[in-house]
Amino acid sequence: MKIRTDFVTNSSSSSFGCLRIDCKPLAEMMANYKKTVERAGLGEFPLEWGPSFDPDSGTVVWEWDENNVGSVPDSFDMVLACLCEGLAEYSDYGEGAPVAPLVRAIAENKDAIESSIMVVDWENTDEGWGGDSEDRYIQSYYPKDMLNEIKSRIAKEKGCTISEVTEYDFNIAVGNETSLDTVYYKFHRENGVDEHGRNFRFL
Repeated sequence: MKIRTDFVTNSSSSSFGCLRIDCKPLAEMMANYKKTVERAGLGEFPLEWGPSFDPDSGTVVWEWDENNVGSVPDSFDMVLACLCEGLAEYSDYGEGAPVAPLVRAIAENKDAIESSIMVVDWENTDEGWGGDSEDRYIQSYYPKDMLNEIKSRIAKEKGCTISEVTEYDFNIAVGNETSLDTVYYKFHRENGVDEHGRNFRFL
């Protein structure tokens, strides 16, 4: 690891993620909405980067790069709220059909949809490099072994002991590395999985 003696100013980042919801009523609702708006000439749904859905298998899949589609839910009762948030944000990006009627329909049928959800796999990853991610500077986010490894490398470069590595030394060192900060939510009804978590790491 190279240790810089100045601050990085040309930083950059990107965001990408995916979600999968196995729920036949939800997939059917999206398919019916697609037929309705397109027959009425209200626009295309979904646009190229929007969600895909298969009413036969009952699966809704959405993958994205750069564009955010709502917050990752931290509990099962937030899944549909976060999905509707994502649909609203998605609608703001393009020329497709308005999604407000679909969002209302999801909200009105919340109980029936939730009781039919079998699987939720949802994650969003922020990739940062060049010091743009604030999280890279928060030492409590690091697993203990990773933190010790970084400080050991800094100490070796400076010719000092680990205890002499300052917070400034640490911030300069990690400011030029690439980080992945992934937030995820998983729900599998049959397996009893209901988990929200975060995985922050360097490449």
